[in-house]
Amino acid sequence: MVSATIDDASVFALANGGKLLPVLDRLGTVVGYIAPAISREEMLQKYLGLPSREEIETQVNKPGRKYTTLEVKEQLKSLETRTGTTQSSGNRSPFNNSPAYGPTQPKSEP
Repeated sequence: MVSATIDDASVFALANGGKLLPVLDRLGTVVGYIAPAISREEMLQKYLGLPSREEIETQVNKPGRKYTTLEVKEQLKSLETRTGTTQSSGNRSPFNNSPAYGPTQPKSEP
């Protein structure tokens, strides 16, 4: 693994900005990005919108009826049937546009 030393101003920007820090060559061309070090849990919450452990515990401990995944799916299917709306058949994965499933859209710079 290659390592690089960055100046104090860059360390400050990375640590306090919480965003990607562009890495430039001598001509000012962006050659990459450095991301701040965060925990896996924080990354999942920040970038994927997953709830924290505390939020999950709060929901689990709330009084009231709990529904299984199967029950939720059956309810959604019954709503589709009633309204006449159904998803087209095929792969419904959120990753349909990943390289494994075909071409991807060009990524925009952060």
